[in-house]
Amino acid sequence: VSQSRYLPVRAVVGADVWIVAAIILSLFFWEKGKYFISGFFALLATTFKFQALVLPIAFFVFLILDFYKTKKVDFAKLAAAIIGFCGYIFVAYYYQLVTGNFNAYFEAQKLVGMNAAIPFAMFNHAQKWVGTGWMESAAIYFVAMFVMIAKLMSDKKYIYAIFAFMYTAMLSLIPQVDIMRLAMPLYRDWE
Repeated sequence: VSQSRYLPVRAVVGADVWIVAAIILSLFFWEKGKYFISGFFALLATTFKFQALVLPIAFFVFLILDFYKTKKVDFAKLAAAIIGFCGYIFVAYYYQLVTGNFNAYFEAQKLVGMNAAIPFAMFNHAQKWVGTGWMESAAIYFVAMFVMIAKLMSDKKYIYAIFAFMYTAMLSLIPQVDIMRLAMPLYRDWE
């Protein structure tokens, strides 16, 4: 019996791994010009965790900047952004049916302390989740993320840079010292 339970427990992967895979695949297919596949993976990512909403928003920001530069709308890219955002709509509608509250997903995040009023609230050493020994590692991670964003901009990888910037900005609002675990979707950008 113990062996039969071992396989399913070891084979089922948590949402953190799925969100990383979906975001990496979405950005990969966006870069390759396969926007509908990219949109599908963005949709998949947004159904796993609320942090993935940054991805379709980054697509929209990219489209706005691209429109400003070219004065044209690429409807395939726009479709990918809309498809990605639909993942949140599906999850919110599910919560509406189950709880009667369309925004229950975001309100649940408040209950577990995943929201903050000010950026970089994780560095408030007076809070219960922070010990002064852990703040240095979070600061190093943020410095590394800012260096990565600058490198992506200099390499003209704009979709990666926009996503990394927006995701880092979102991470700065989460009062949690375990930033590297939450920053895993940025892994593809480091290459």
